[in-house]
Amino acid sequence: MSLHPCPECGKQVSDKAPACVHCGAPLATSGDPLIGLRLESGRPRATSQSSSRSARVTANQAFAVIGLFLLGLTIYAWLYDPKYEPVRVRVRVPDLKASVTFTGTQIIVANHDDFAWTNCELNLNGAGSSGFKLRADHMDANGLLTVGVMRFAKDNGERFNPIAYKATSIFINCHTPSGSETYYGGWN
Repeated sequence: MSLHPCPECGKQVSDKAPACVHCGAPLATSGDPLIGLRLESGRPRATSQSSSRSARVTANQAFAVIGLFLLGLTIYAWLYDPKYEPVRVRVRVPDLKASVTFTGTQIIVANHDDFAWTNCELNLNGAGSSGFKLRADHMDANGLLTVGVMRFAKDNGERFNPIAYKATSIFINCHTPSGSETYYGGWN
């Protein structure tokens, strides 16, 4: 083993070293005749070792950029997902056996009684004149009623807009074989 000057930086390096320990320039080895060759202009020639190293660096950088993009896309989708998850209702008055789900654009009312409900009035965000109302003539026993929230309207004709308002509560009053019964629930 002997020392000789690096063709790039001029510092002493071992003849067994594949690259200069000071500047990283590839050095000639007996195994690869292309390593360390120089062009006549004096500029270093791209060698097979430096080409494969730069290809690995470029590939690693591309994978890192793609990975960061996918991570950012995942975080964006998680934080800013426009779809609504169905929210279950808290039941406060259990006269009618019902469950109500708000999907963000629809109200789904499930009749769990063994009899039909008739002449139903559904009030969204308040009963009486303050809430948005909808009338349903008939709800089958053990059936579902799916209603778009924009069908609910106040007495003055103003429709419920899920962009402008948040659905917070629902009050249902229906006629049953035993008389008038109610259901009240709210969303968190």
